Amino acid sequence: MIGSRSLVGFWLLDVFDDMHAVGEALAELFQLAAAGELKPLLGPTFPLADAAHAHRAIAGRDVAGKILLDPRVE
Repeated sequence: MIGSRSLVGFWLLDVFDDMHAVGEALAELFQLAAAGELKPLLGPTFPLADAAHAHRAIAGRDVAGKILLDPRVE
């Protein structure tokens, strides 16, 4: 894949117009998760107090993966 791609938002109600398709997709997703075939891309952990820094890192495309804001980290 060339470049970055992201899903910023969508109208969830449109997804539920076809409940059969939603059910099939969820079944496949859960099957893949149960088989250990999904590998999430984990990003950095930021202290909750550094939430503004975390947002700047996302906006500046300085991080990849899912970031975590952890209130237990100083």
